[in-house]
Amino acid sequence: MPWTALRSWRQRVGGLPRRQRRLVVAAAVAGWLAATYGLLVALQAAVGDDPVDLLQPLGPLAGTLGGTTLGLRWQRRRTGGGDRQRQLGAALRSRRLPADADPAVWRPLLAGEQRALRRLLVTGSGALVLLVVLVVVLVATLAGDADLGHLAVGGGL
Repeated sequence: MPWTALRSWRQRVGGLPRRQRRLVVAAAVAGWLAATYGLLVALQAAVGDDPVDLLQPLGPLAGTLGGTTLGLRWQRRRTGGGDRQRQLGAALRSRRLPADADPAVWRPLLAGEQRALRRLLVTGSGALVLLVVLVVVLVATLAGDADLGHLAVGGGL
């Protein structure tokens, strides 16, 4: 259900003129950033006993936004711009070259993107496993002497 809503939203936004589309996307990103900031401040207030510093979450939030923006721009530039990136995405999903594509140019480009996606899948899976292990270690550390044996045997109580 959420994917169909997202797809519907993308179709509606995709039909807008370029300037309006950028404004809508910027407003959506600003909304997500505001919600993330509020969540970080609330989490800081819930976890710590110290007074809440409202400026502390801004650094990591700005760094994440800046790094993501630079990474997306670098990838778009590497693949030849926004139009080429959309064609490349469609070709990867359909496993077919675009109608006007030169096979000598597109085949190596598609092969390179498939290798990059496979590496990303392996790296992302490893990062997820590491995150789960770190959360379990953090819970065990915060719990102190509490009985955490059920975590080691599959979550059974």
